[in-house]
Amino acid sequence: MLLKLLFASCYLFLFGSSLANPQTSPQPNVAAPPASGSVQNGRYHHDQTGLEFDLPVGFSVQRTDNYMNDGWQAILTDSEDHNARVAVWMAKRNFPANVVPTILARQVPAKIARRKGLIDYEIPAESIQMTSINGQQAVKAAAHYQNPAGQKMTELLTWITTEHTDVHFYAMVPTSSAPDLQWRFDQMVQSAIVP
Repeated sequence: MLLKLLFASCYLFLFGSSLANPQTSPQPNVAAPPASGSVQNGRYHHDQTGLEFDLPVGFSVQRTDNYMNDGWQAILTDSEDHNARVAVWMAKRNFPANVVPTILARQVPAKIARRKGLIDYEIPAESIQMTSINGQQAVKAAAHYQNPAGQKMTELLTWITTEHTDVHFYAMVPTSSAPDLQWRFDQMVQSAIVP
């Protein structure tokens, strides 16, 4: 018993609580450098993480900012749907390969907890899909909720986690516009190269 307790203490000391929920538990004493990214030939490159992805027709990067949990966030605009909110959160991490599936499995419950202020926010089980994107483990899902005006909304979600990088693509859009945005969102996600 004492050996198990010692192992668990050493594990937490080495890897921190960020493994339990990497997007809500920042790495202590690690400040994110200033955000920077660029677009060349329709492809976004984030300097700090090395993440790259294609920008679908109508998408442009408005800005890249430092964001919570020692990460960065790229805010995108969609000229074809001004009601869509599209963003990509990314962070450098240092995970053992064997914990990546566990981290991905916790993303959907963590998202539901973070969205508790939204009306009727839910992620139906049938929308959750464990997958692989360009050789990296990922999970995709779609949430449904209502905005304060009672309009039905959809949030498209994809997480890609590697030993070195944690990425979360998401888009919030009126449900009536979701089918048009879905294929362009998927195109962007499927083009992602995550180091």
